Amino acid sequence: MMRKISATIFLFLVFACNNKNSTYVDKYSVIIHEHDYYSKNYKTFIPTKEDISKGLILFKKEINSSDYFFKGSPEIVDSVYKQYFGYYDDDHKVLMINCLCELMEFPDSIDYFNRKLIIPDDGGICYFRGYVNLSNNKVELQVNGN
Repeated sequence: MMRKISATIFLFLVFACNNKNSTYVDKYSVIIHEHDYYSKNYKTFIPTKEDISKGLILFKKEINSSDYFFKGSPEIVDSVYKQYFGYYDDDHKVLMINCLCELMEFPDSIDYFNRKLIIPDDGGICYFRGYVNLSNNKVELQVNGN
């Protein structure tokens, strides 16, 4: 009986702690595998290191030439939390780079960041994202509060 209970607890811990919705990149970055809206309305993909590297280069280039507050400061991307999410818009491979300068202050905020794509309705310039079209190298930049 004790063996059965131990096995049940072990299996629960393995499955409860195994996060299949994301891939940890580093302390400040994560690849999100699915999202309620995007996963239902688009074909999605899990970005590779190459996708992310190319996306960051294009994203920083767009930030450098943008009219937003961070114009001329592409290094801002290196100092924020980032979530990566991939989807196809028609035949175009798009990498969303979702940036947050801070995480919300509640006990599970890091866990939430690592599991779910965070797209606040507002929150001001602390939240911005780039939709990087990896097929044609174009970037759409969005900043909350603008």
